[in-house]
Amino acid sequence: MGGSVKKPVKVVSAPGRICLFGEHSDYIGLPVITMAMNLRLTISAFPRRDKKFQILMPDIQQEEVFVPSLPLRYKKERDYLRAAVNVLKRQGFKFPKGYDFLMKSKIPINSGASSSSAMVVAWIKMLLSLQNHEIEFNPIEIAKLAFETEVLEFKEAGGRMDHFAISMGELIYLENHKTTDLCFLGDVIQGIVLGDSLQRKETVQNLKVNKRDVLSGLKAIKAKIKKFDVEKTKVSEILNTFPPKTDSLRLRESLKISTPKIERMIEAALSAGALGAKIHGSGLGGTMIAYAPGREKQVTKAIEREGGKPTLVHQDRGIIKHL
Repeated sequence: MGGSVKKPVKVVSAPGRICLFGEHSDYIGLPVITMAMNLRLTISAFPRRDKKFQILMPDIQQEEVFVPSLPLRYKKERDYLRAAVNVLKRQGFKFPKGYDFLMKSKIPINSGASSSSAMVVAWIKMLLSLQNHEIEFNPIEIAKLAFETEVLEFKEAGGRMDHFAISMGELIYLENHKTTDLCFLGDVIQGIVLGDSLQRKETVQNLKVNKRDVLSGLKAIKAKIKKFDVEKTKVSEILNTFPPKTDSLRLRESLKISTPKIERMIEAALSAGALGAKIHGSGLGGTMIAYAPGREKQVTKAIEREGGKPTLVHQDRGIIKHL
């Protein structure tokens, strides 16, 4: 890193997240239960003598270089690093100094464990920290800025779960409406095994397609049930109103969430003694999770036999400034 000193002036880290409930309710504003996990992404900052930002990402063999004080145009579809700077500049922040950044992560990439959201949350925390701004100590405001950067800036389909889970940390229940309500759940979850299928997935595209199909199904229900409320209407009322094979309501089939390999990993985990297991994230590849207190070793071996990469994970803190 040209022009940098050996010791960083700032270091921040952000966790990946586990979704215990609500991947496909998050993006339509319904409640979720989610947990920050101990696989983390870390960003270190080193001062430069010029005004450039140089971001090195050795895990994915990428590098970004730009001058944050100049107008920034996006160079790719989801240019989150430049987008965060733009979002903050619109709020009056200025970036007169240059830095080298080293970004390293233990979170599985393109696997439903929120590696991109962890990057965005950590990056915003870092940018605020370099300015010694009071918002850097407000995880709710950081989560809102991260959601604006990753979802609103690029008109994507995702919800708020990832940003609040990563920023707040621990185990939370998130109402997920526009006026966000959340609470910490006191219990500490033990015995979760994250199984990476090693099948890469296109999270953003999956979410767009799935959200379209879910909204189509909801529209069909509302056309028939005038007082339909997605949170209050009983499933029995829907089943009594529609024939069993109504195309627009066959979401389990049309969403195409799982893959044969992940289904084998789930079945293997259950057979090995897991109390529960499910696909994790938006689906069509990526990870699954198993809840296996006391049977972690057996479940880990079972996932390995099916060609997956298991990791025992535990509950962790949210965004942290280490230095």
